[in-house]
Parts: sequence; C-alpha cells; structure tokens
Amino acid sequence: MLIQYGSPGKIEVKQNTPSSLKSEVYQADFDETFRLVIADLTSDGNQYSKTITAPAAQAPGTATVLYEAELTPKAVGTLLWAYFLVVVNLAQSAAVGDCYWKPQARNRGGTWADLAPWQTIAADASTPTDYRLEGDISWLGSPIATYENITDNTLWTNLTSVPMDFRVLFYTDHATETTDGMLKNASQIRLVGKVI
Repeated sequence: MLIQYGSPGKIEVKQNTPSSLKSEVYQADFDETFRLVIADLTSDGNQYSKTITAPAAQAPGTATVLYEAELTPKAVGTLLWAYFLVVVNLAQSAAVGDCYWKPQARNRGGTWADLAPWQTIAADASTPTDYRLEGDISWLGSPIATYENITDNTLWTNLTSVPMDFRVLFYTDHATETTDGMLKNASQIRLVGKVI
C-alpha cells in the first residue's frame, strides 16, 4: 500500500497486489489521523485513558468496554484504506487467571466487526503492562483475495465508511480476579477515503 499526495486536495492511493492481480491507483478525498488519548502531560510522555475495571467471572459475550469513540472525519465517505495502532495497558489483580482483549470497529451505529481475534494475556499481576496490535486494512480491489490469514470477512461488510465507531473490549474469566485496563496515547487510527 502506498499513499502519495497528488493534486491539491487529492490523495493518490496505490494498491500493490500479488502478481496474479494488477496494481490499481485510486483517488482519495480525505486522509485523517485520530489520536485516541488526550490527557495531562507527563514526564515520560506516556498518557492513558481513564482506568476501567473488568469484573471477575466474565465471558466474551459480557466483556467490558475499555475504550469507545466515535470517529468523524471532516468528510463523509467510503473507506479506501485504514491504519490501526492500538496499545492497551492491562493490570491483573492476581496471577491466577488469564485476561483477554480485542479491538472492534463498525460503520456508525452498525454491527461490530473484529479488527483482531481475542488476544490472550497470561496471568501476571506483577506490573501494569502495555500490549499492542497494529496493521493496515484495505478496501481496494479484492481484499479477501489479497489478504492472508483472514479469519472473519465481516470487517469488509460492517466497516466500509465514515463516520465510524471504534472500541476495545476486555474481560477476565477467573472467578475472583479482576483486570484494570487503559488505552495508551500511542494509539491512533488513520482513515483514507472518498467522499460519497
């Protein structure tokens, strides 16, 4: 994936595909990056969202929302390409049970789609620790044909346009253990697309 600025107000997006598929160039109308955490300045530059506690004995269907945001670019339109960098900080109350987390996104008010499967964090109550997921998603050409390791293609039907919603879920399934979670200021989402 290559993003270049073309004529004023236009962005050129080139999709590099496997040799069996041709490369294509698309004209994009907007390119916006959303920083997800804004907080007081710190001596080390690390800032976090408000601490949320996931109670004990949860299941995936009752997971706690660690962070949620509505992302509204200056233009409304169809997504061509997006970059997600999600960094969470998790601290477990005991070193007994595992905890789990995953990011999700959707068209505004639509059905949630996973950006990654549940991430398993082994039991560890030593110190709060940062965990990271990062990557690009493209709606150009034929995404299912060009992406490897796709486990759920609902992403390409439930997230196609902006404005959009984003959230991070987490839970601990142990009977007595809880987990505190925060989103770190390294987290950001870049959205590139065409005006409808």
